[in-house]
Amino acid sequence: MRKLYWTLAILIALAGLIYIELKPPQTLAAPVELIEKRNQNSKTWQAGPNSYIWEGSLGPLHFQDQFNNNVWTDIDNTLLPTVSPWNWVMNQDSYQVLIKNDLTAGQVLEYSRKWQSVAFQPMALQWTNDLGQIQQLSMPQAGTLSVIGNEIKWDGGYGPNTRFSWFNQPGRLKKELALLVAPSLPTQTIINGGNPVLELNFIFDPSSTLDIWVNGVLWDKQANNPVSSVEEIEFRVGSEIYFVFASAMAMDSSPSEIGAITKLRKAGNNLYVSVRVPYSWLQTAVYPVFIDPTINAQVAASLDDWGFNSAVNPVWSNTSTTHLIGARGGVSSKWAVRFTGLTFSGTVDVAYLSFAGGGADSATTVNEVFYGEDTASPAQAGTEADWNARAKTTASVTWSNIGTWATGTWYNTPSLVSIIQELVDTYTYSNGVMAFLMQDSASTAGSFRRPRAWDYNSGTSAAKLYLEYTTGAAAKHWGFIF
Repeated sequence: MRKLYWTLAILIALAGLIYIELKPPQTLAAPVELIEKRNQNSKTWQAGPNSYIWEGSLGPLHFQDQFNNNVWTDIDNTLLPTVSPWNWVMNQDSYQVLIKNDLTAGQVLEYSRKWQSVAFQPMALQWTNDLGQIQQLSMPQAGTLSVIGNEIKWDGGYGPNTRFSWFNQPGRLKKELALLVAPSLPTQTIINGGNPVLELNFIFDPSSTLDIWVNGVLWDKQANNPVSSVEEIEFRVGSEIYFVFASAMAMDSSPSEIGAITKLRKAGNNLYVSVRVPYSWLQTAVYPVFIDPTINAQVAASLDDWGFNSAVNPVWSNTSTTHLIGARGGVSSKWAVRFTGLTFSGTVDVAYLSFAGGGADSATTVNEVFYGEDTASPAQAGTEADWNARAKTTASVTWSNIGTWATGTWYNTPSLVSIIQELVDTYTYSNGVMAFLMQDSASTAGSFRRPRAWDYNSGTSAAKLYLEYTTGAAAKHWGFIF
């Protein structure tokens, strides 16, 4: 009996001496960004020896630093103190700004990009009409100054119950006049003059080598030939666009919005840019009202999302500020988003789109179905007929019973792994392009959600794509523990 006991004990001991483990390699403690993989709209991280994360946005994430060999650098739009005669500077983006504290000090802002610049002097806020008659409401005033992060603002900058702001966003300098209450009404003389408008004026001084294109035609900035547009106004050197005056707009708090008219004119030696908002719209607007004459350095990404515009009435648009999920006004949603600069292959582990809410929407039931565009290099915006003709992936994902949305809050779709894996298995993504096609899926009539489009604020709230992927098969190894 004693001999058998020791024999069993030895066998048990030997069995415990050798342990064979089959396991994948250890992952990194935290994902590490691969700086060399950056481009304007995306980042790539390494999360393990064969595991990666890619995140892209329709709006810019990086800029090429001209003072550092054009290396792609994180955008930082914070305003920082600087030396006289300026008080504030921002130079960590594709554009730079210099700003003064005193809104009444003449040229109080200088905007520059690629060694070209334009300076601005705020001028009168006034009523005017087709006859050119003027009823002035206010010139710029000192107001109460505050600077927080990327924004400088003057409460009372155009008199009581107004706020004037400059604020930096990726690829975009925004000027905004907030009317907290309805302005004083125009006189009957202004109304009788035809098409009364509220007009916000600036003197602007561009670099001498910049050409100005309005409505597709070169504008003679030396001649006295006023011109108006509802389109972007381009500043070019030769055929290269350096920046634009984006299409101006006004938005109230309902929210309702309207495109404003931008007018260029010369008076004496000065060039003026004016933004005009119809009196008829202001009469019924819900205050506060925000007037937005914007300078935009990113001029192409607007066409990377397109579809039905749900801001007021659902109409097909390449340049709307929100798109339509669900069904509104007898229209079922159809829209698309397009991402560029994709550089990956392998197994897709995690994938989803993120959208920023464009309004407080709660009606039920809202369902949306997602497809990938089944082509190697999807084109930019098209018409509804073009959308209908585009090839869709076999794989699809339905986002069912979408919950309540709040303005500005981000919402993630369900997993889109099946769609993206089908595309990755079919096409090569080396500086590639990927697009997603979305449409209504039996939503209740009149129930909808409004994701913000690129044109809401030139990409800051545009759709984002998040991916985690593994390249090749996960490695295995034998381990011996004694």
